[in-house]
Amino acid sequence: NDLLTGIDAKSYEENCINLVKLIRQGLPDAQVYLQSIFPVSSSEEAARPMLANSRIREFNEALAAAAEKSGARYMDVAHIY
Repeated sequence: NDLLTGIDAKSYEENCINLVKLIRQGLPDAQVYLQSIFPVSSSEEAARPMLANSRIREFNEALAAAAEKSGARYMDVAHIY
């Protein structure tokens, strides 16, 4: 959902880190997974430029970094596309 808000990838990364922290405060033993965002079709990119695959790749990099920094696990499911 953050992709459509216009925030940048760095802010998204920080939001993810903070979300993992909140989860861990309430559920300290939880294993937290951050899943990559799937790419979209070219017609979807044309209709909704904020969902451009280049932007999705940038946000996926931010997700991976957030997982590393917060101790969560990153699941790269987007690479199959």
